[in-house]
Amino acid sequence: MAIRNLKHICCILLTLCFFSANASHIVGGVMNYRYLGNNNFEITLFVYRDDIRANPGATLDDPAVIRVYNGSTETQFDFTLPFDSFLNSPLVDPCATIAITERIDWTKYRGVINLPPNSNGYTIYYQRCCRNNSILNITKDPVSNTIEWGATYTINIPPAVGGQHVNNSSPVFLNYPPVYICNNKPITYNHAATDADGDRLVYSLCDPFSGADVADPTNVANDEPPPFTVVQWRNPYSLANVLSGVPLAVNATTGLLSGTPNTVGQFVVGVCVDEYRNGI
Repeated sequence: MAIRNLKHICCILLTLCFFSANASHIVGGVMNYRYLGNNNFEITLFVYRDDIRANPGATLDDPAVIRVYNGSTETQFDFTLPFDSFLNSPLVDPCATIAITERIDWTKYRGVINLPPNSNGYTIYYQRCCRNNSILNITKDPVSNTIEWGATYTINIPPAVGGQHVNNSSPVFLNYPPVYICNNKPITYNHAATDADGDRLVYSLCDPFSGADVADPTNVANDEPPPFTVVQWRNPYSLANVLSGVPLAVNATTGLLSGTPNTVGQFVVGVCVDEYRNGI
């Protein structure tokens, strides 16, 4: 049985063409944690944003406001992650043609939080609006009537055992998928993760979370604790067919991502990894 609170999600926007947008938008992200001992956890957040220099929209938060949920209430309102660094741009398939005015910023945030052990564990999350309005495989946000859903990037720390935190750190994806891929070209991408504790990892495609909206892009005024709302797939897309063409799939054991898209456009994709230890 998989413990659901040990699931980690990497969400990314795949673009199958040259495209032009009117403002910067959130492209994808993932959150990790590392247990340091003495109830201290190092939290790392990676965020992708498409950088439209002529008309910026989704600015890079500095700091990023992080929420902490203890299983019943939101317990921390003052924990933020300082901006750490820009990283190298994600990979681009050499067959893609990309506008010179557009690039993908890959940013890192990192900080340490002290969390008293509890019997529920913790959900740590970051919520930010907005995604690109040109995405093909999800429906419109019913509030804004656009596809500019926000996004939630989250990790879950397992419940304490015997009043002590489990000595566990989250899996870390080794690579992140290229945000530009080519139409009618097979995808073969290593989306494997590594686990510092040697836990067995199982991969799957999963529904990306929404979170925040146009009216409150950093979710300062609203409270959206778990369980998080997922984006809604637009017909004919679904979790079994997040792209058109040969359906995108991930090998449960190896994390190998494969498929062959046949429609030009932008698509949201979520990849999850579950940890198993001693059969649990």
